Amino acid sequence: MNDCLENFEYSDCIILVASDLKKELPLFNARLRSSFLKDNSTISSIGCNSDNGFPVPSLGLGIQEFESFIEGRHPICSLVSKSSNAKVVLSSEIFSSSDSAFVSYLLALFNKKVPHDIANGVSIININASSVGS
Repeated sequence: MNDCLENFEYSDCIILVASDLKKELPLFNARLRSSFLKDNSTISSIGCNSDNGFPVPSLGLGIQEFESFIEGRHPICSLVSKSSNAKVVLSSEIFSSSDSAFVSYLLALFNKKVPHDIANGVSIININASSVGS
C-alpha cells in the first residue's frame, strides 16, 4: 500500500472507507471536491454517510459492506475493475474500532486478490496528522 493522496486527482474512481473527510481532512476534501467538479470522478463511501459538499453515494455503513467490497461481491466492484486508476482511502480510525483485526485481515486479502495497480491505490489517512508535534 502506498500513499495515493498525492495522485488522487487523476483517479476516475475513489472509494472512501470510514472517512468523514470534511471533518477529518477538510483541505483534502476540498481538493477532492475540485477534482470531482473538474473531472466528474466517481466517488463513493463505505462506513460513513456525511455531507462532503458534493455527491458521495453511500455504499453501506457497516463492516459487512466493506467485506463484500473486498471479496468482490459488492456492485461497485465492477466499476472499480473497469477503472483506469482506482483509489481506496481508509481512515486510521477504522483501526481503533473493535473490528480492527478483521479490517487488517480484509486489507491483506484485498492485497492478494486484486490487480497490483489497484492494491497500490490503497491509502490510509491519519486523521490526527494535524496534531503531530502539539
